Amino acid sequence: MEDKRKRSEPELALSLKSPTDNQDELSVNRRKVPLTLDQAIDFELNKLGRNVDSDVDLKKLRRTVSNRLSAQRSRIKKTEYITELEKKVKDLQDTIAYLSPEIENYKEKQSMLRMQRKYLQEQLDTFTDRSKLRTVQIEEMKLELRRLKELAKAQEEHYNMQLGQTTNYFYLSEMEQQAGIDQYLNLDAMNFYPPKNEM
Repeated sequence: MEDKRKRSEPELALSLKSPTDNQDELSVNRRKVPLTLDQAIDFELNKLGRNVDSDVDLKKLRRTVSNRLSAQRSRIKKTEYITELEKKVKDLQDTIAYLSPEIENYKEKQSMLRMQRKYLQEQLDTFTDRSKLRTVQIEEMKLELRRLKELAKAQEEHYNMQLGQTTNYFYLSEMEQQAGIDQYLNLDAMNFYPPKNEM
């Protein structure tokens, strides 16, 4: 049975390599255009030439060639994908190498900005504390000023009251002195002019 299988499935020289590996055999491959199924079958049949067994099953041949073409396309896609990834990796590495100095520069600037921010925050806290202290002092001075105004007003009222009493006292004293002088003058007049009946 194995001999029959070998006779029905002859060894096919399907050297379906990648386009770069088969440049001398097919001009199609030199143009890096993938082979179609019919082109691959014709290529294999032409390579075999007279060695092709008359019992070759073309369906099996097509399936075998199709599988090999599919595997070849898969390998090509995988190789292209890997090449593309490698190119992206290289581009990213170049970008990182270009941006690394700028990143370090930005890190230094960020560190300086943090220090400045810390210093400004400390200054702001200091000014805020001073402002609160000044606000308390201003309120205390307002209360003291109000107290002094009330005290000055009370002292002024007390002074005016005392001044009024002193004025009344002087006024009454003057009246009493004037009354005494008038009485004295009347007394002299009485003594200076004696009654006429005595003369």
